[in-house]
Amino acid sequence: MLTEGGARVWAICLRCDARGGRSLRGGWWMVISWIALPILALAAAVALLEWLTRR
Repeated sequence: MLTEGGARVWAICLRCDARGGRSLRGGWWMVISWIALPILALAAAVALLEWLTRR
């Protein structure tokens, strides 16, 4: 059983919690960066390998 002040009933990122939960924009940007940055890094690695093998 949840008691008042004992637990939060929603999950938000720490940055959103610091702002009082007014906006989840920072949390969404964090999620996008966790997905997009590795994909971009892999694409850059593939492009570099392709360029090196054509030489």
